[in-house]
Amino acid sequence: MRIEAGALSVAGSLLFGKKKPNAANIAMSGFYAGKYPVMVSEYREFVEAAGYNIAGDNADELMALLADQNKDRHPVVFVNHADRVAYAMWLREKTGDNWFILSAAQQEFIRRGSSGRAYPWGNDWREAPYYNQDKTASVDAWPEGTTPDGVSGLGIVWEATRSYYGDYDEKIVKNPEGQKSGDDIEVRGGSAWGSRQVHFVGACRSSVGPGGHYGGIGFRLGRT
Repeated sequence: MRIEAGALSVAGSLLFGKKKPNAANIAMSGFYAGKYPVMVSEYREFVEAAGYNIAGDNADELMALLADQNKDRHPVVFVNHADRVAYAMWLREKTGDNWFILSAAQQEFIRRGSSGRAYPWGNDWREAPYYNQDKTASVDAWPEGTTPDGVSGLGIVWEATRSYYGDYDEKIVKNPEGQKSGDDIEVRGGSAWGSRQVHFVGACRSSVGPGGHYGGIGFRLGRT
């Protein structure tokens, strides 16, 4: 889905911590974002085509997930940062397009837009049908939660970014990338079974270790 260039409001953003940026808005270039987070069927295709080795903690859970065709349209989980990067690189080679894991700022821009809305879909809270359920759901289970730009499947899982967690440099107010390195990867968006309403706010941030394979964390790609 096309995300047009625009201004991400600093008001309400948590990217800069307690620092005060030098501008009222962050300038964001346009990009394309996946309509849905990467699905089980898509990740299975990568594993089979690339002969990708599934290893590490929760490897059995990931293999079981990939074997369950009833979960084809669920977000893929139990993948860590290296797995996500490998998938994006494989998709680049396969398609010739510049696919990448979204940055934290891009994820926030998708969710808040230039209007600075509270939630991805608007300013009023809506409870998804998969909220408080102890399982994932199909990415198209809740079209009412789609953003004005057509990005959907939000809130089923936390979505990992390529950004390391930390306060942003207040002097960088165009396409900020955040920390160059760190101990944790930033995640966005909440997961239906492990989160509260506040975690679905478009500006909400959290973090996880890059090496972990978590059952509540997936990812979404973008491209130029």
